Amino acid sequence: MIFQLIAKAYSKPPRVLAFRATQALRLRYLARTGGWENIAARFDRQRTLVSPTGRPTLLLGNPHRLDDAQRRCLDEAARAVMRSDFCLLGARVPDLMTCDFSADWRFNKSWPLGYFKQHSFYEEKDVPYDVKFPWELSRLHYLIPILASMVGTEIQCDRVIWILTFLQRWRGSNPLANSVNWYPMEASMRAVNLTVLLDLTGALEKSTLDEARSAELAELRELLYLMIFEHASFIWENREFTDVRGNHFTANIVALLLATRALESCGVFCRAWQRYALHWLDREIALQFCSDGVNFEKSCGYHKLVLELFLLAAIVRRDMGRPFSAGGLQLLRGAVRFSDAVSRPDGTGANFGDVDDAVALSFALDSPASHGPVVELGRAFFGESIGHVRFAESAQIATAFLLGRASDLPVSVDGLEVYHFPSGGYVVVRHASRGFFCMVDIGEVGMNGRGGHGHNDMLAFELWLGHRPVIVDPGCSGYTADLHKKTEFRRTGSHATVALLNDEMARITGHWRIEDDAIPTDVVVRQDGDTIVVSAAHDGYARLVPGTRITRTLTIEPMQDRIAINDIIAAGCTELVASWAFPLGANIVRVLDGGALEIDGRARLTSDLALSVGSGLFSRHYGHEVEGTVVRASTTLDKGRHAIHSSIFLH
Repeated sequence: MIFQLIAKAYSKPPRVLAFRATQALRLRYLARTGGWENIAARFDRQRTLVSPTGRPTLLLGNPHRLDDAQRRCLDEAARAVMRSDFCLLGARVPDLMTCDFSADWRFNKSWPLGYFKQHSFYEEKDVPYDVKFPWELSRLHYLIPILASMVGTEIQCDRVIWILTFLQRWRGSNPLANSVNWYPMEASMRAVNLTVLLDLTGALEKSTLDEARSAELAELRELLYLMIFEHASFIWENREFTDVRGNHFTANIVALLLATRALESCGVFCRAWQRYALHWLDREIALQFCSDGVNFEKSCGYHKLVLELFLLAAIVRRDMGRPFSAGGLQLLRGAVRFSDAVSRPDGTGANFGDVDDAVALSFALDSPASHGPVVELGRAFFGESIGHVRFAESAQIATAFLLGRASDLPVSVDGLEVYHFPSGGYVVVRHASRGFFCMVDIGEVGMNGRGGHGHNDMLAFELWLGHRPVIVDPGCSGYTADLHKKTEFRRTGSHATVALLNDEMARITGHWRIEDDAIPTDVVVRQDGDTIVVSAAHDGYARLVPGTRITRTLTIEPMQDRIAINDIIAAGCTELVASWAFPLGANIVRVLDGGALEIDGRARLTSDLALSVGSGLFSRHYGHEVEGTVVRASTTLDKGRHAIHSSIFLH
């Protein structure tokens, strides 16, 4: 293990090695000299030097456009949180006023207090506890509806006191840098949410003349300022900088931008942190989004999260007079368009890659898998009707608070929609009124060929017919709870694609690493009337058997509720084992005469090969795992070229 770590370290560029060495020395110094304990005193010293500005960071308008249904949504969410009657990562939360913030409450597993660097999460275990659960509990995003529910209405003292007491207890239970919840990504997401809470507190202060309520809000405001400074200090010392950066570094720099902007309003100026954030935001937007707007991590869930973070940064930068470049803004437009495109008939986003409930727009508790809030925010920010999906009213709540206005309704399309994202490597075909949705992965593995949150799912697809799912990507239920299961979710054989030689199309060489073995070639996307043809190939298995290639052609016919799958296997040897998977999720399957399968009593799957019905695991969001149906087929091929046909259609 030690040799692997050394090899991994020395594979990094000199600049990264120098940064990490300096960072490690700095962290050791802070730990040994009591530097973390002095952060609060430093905050008090700094704010005595200059005068405050007293302006909000993100909330640029009064959400007067909220309708009764949206206000009810906020009020119901606030009540649910104060009753501890809601779910995080699919599990009902513990009692928020008494819980251990450092525990996975599902298994009564607690991480002891102590320096944050002492914890290691990638370990074999008999009980599938997961550090993501205390982390999610400590992101504090669910507190936002409590304050938001009172903006523009009567301020309820019990809600202000509840949230003040809760935050005091959280801070007392998590000494700076000395609990499991002090992890750079988690501190960054928490800092974003604390900044929103600060803005909401300021809005409430301006709307009340009651001295008692003003005093409670002032106490809450002072606590939030201190917590934001502590979090920004921790993030600065623990920036997740490396050669190919992803959503973690994005969260770091967005949090630093928002935090330093918020701290200016109380007279604390951290200009070096802010300059750093602005500098790297300009670079990261070009690194992390392909030219067509698709996030390079090849995960629909993480695309949503990173887009949310960049849009928050865009709002702040525009207010600062330091907007993103025209090219950067164009990438964000494309990213909003992609989020609209991947929205399925039920309003949730497609399941490709790792799934996560992470949100940076936290004004509602429902449907974290929906891209609706970020699409609505993008539409309002750009003042453009991007995409065609009409989301639930709750999706516009964040937009109303952040921009003080609603987005325009998108132009409704009742016909065929075809979206090709050539750089990101996806094709989406939709027909809203028919409830038809097909999304195909024809891109590289993700993160510039490193994997990250991507899977071995090239040439895989998701399919909805008649408003209901037929082929479902399995997603991924967790990261550290069961390391073998995490690998299983990423495997070629778990997706609706072709596997050869009982092996992977690209080598899985670490918890977050997939090698760049399967590179898409010969990509063709063409439309002939109502028929769309998507074709691509890869040579991922040629590393095992030279001359081996897979070419898949999907003929998609939305008006006939049908797709045809034509797979050409060029086998470079005799006795080459080929296998297919059709993950169906919760659908019930019945075998028909002749070997065809009936899916959910309405769709049919046919194939040149004998089909067998088995089971597999599926995840709709992080922490969620159910057993569902997987149809499989396999055959042994001689050397040469072979064509295998399958089709799925409504009958």
